[in-house]
Amino acid sequence: MKRLLFLIIFCITNLHAINKLEKIYLHKTPLEHEAHLELAKLVFCFSDEPNIKQISSLVEKDGFRHESYMISTDEIDNACRGRLKSLEHEVHPYYRLVCSEQQAPQAGIKIDLYYDPKQVTCSFDEFDAITNHKGVVFRLINKNLIDQLSLQERPPIHVASLARPSIVIDCAHGGRDPGAISSNGVFEKDITLQVGLTLAQLLKTENYDAYVTRDNDFSIALDNRTSFINQIRPDLYLSIHANSSKKKDVHGLQTFCLDDHLFRHNNIIDPFQRAIKRVYDRSNQFAHVVHQHILSHMYKEGHQLFDGKVRHAVAQLLLGTNIPGVLIELGFLSHPEESLCLASSQYQKKIAQGICNGIRAYFAL
Repeated sequence: MKRLLFLIIFCITNLHAINKLEKIYLHKTPLEHEAHLELAKLVFCFSDEPNIKQISSLVEKDGFRHESYMISTDEIDNACRGRLKSLEHEVHPYYRLVCSEQQAPQAGIKIDLYYDPKQVTCSFDEFDAITNHKGVVFRLINKNLIDQLSLQERPPIHVASLARPSIVIDCAHGGRDPGAISSNGVFEKDITLQVGLTLAQLLKTENYDAYVTRDNDFSIALDNRTSFINQIRPDLYLSIHANSSKKKDVHGLQTFCLDDHLFRHNNIIDPFQRAIKRVYDRSNQFAHVVHQHILSHMYKEGHQLFDGKVRHAVAQLLLGTNIPGVLIELGFLSHPEESLCLASSQYQKKIAQGICNGIRAYFAL
């Protein structure tokens, strides 16, 4: 009888799972907007499926279109509350953002987008994030570039110069953000920095322009990393990570990139979808090339690195840019043997060389 009563109480208390707003990101591009497909992406990540609806759409006296949306949520992370306040007055010559917490007539987040319809158009997508969050991304799209794309087939991707292709290397984590930590005290942030700096040096010796998001042990917000990449506007970028799992036997190399099927489109803008699909296709191609070259180089160097495959997932760094790019998980710090390898400077140099080989092969296609 007590067990039955417990089950009844448990079921009643879990009829409505609490949906919490856990992350907010604003990925921006520079003011020189002509070259960029997307001017900004406003991203909300929830613990459960968000309920989003458009409240209104009208033209203001100043000619800006005003679109209002409501996303219901039961709870808001404290850091997100601070982020909402910082987004109350996000101003750009072609758009304005106002985000606020609402209690009535329902609890949630109200998003007001104001944009110049001559310069900008807007869409939003829903997705499942790499962290198991449920996400919504509002995209402010460069209308002038989209209009040009309607008249031509040339993709809006920066075509690599045969003389000096450019690559941005994101050395993930850093500073007060250590990333994954192995049982013997190896920090992910140290591995990503050493591999990234070694890779940058290898690329420079091969006549590439190579940039790193950090060159020392300091922390950089994801929004700032994506802004840096969008500012540089390289031919390619990659983000270097080391993985972790509760299962100690999981190991191997994994490479992630975006794919169009990850998004549930709500209002499709055909030229934009075609253009962004080209970016995703380039990312997929780059992912497979660099993944295979890492595996083959490590095998030649005497390391049987397990093939964890190329995978599709919405990571914020990948979402926040509009340039072909990948996220590489070099191995698992939770795996005892692999963590020892990843901590070795010689192993790090070999991994960096494998990535360099993959970049060279991609540009040779």
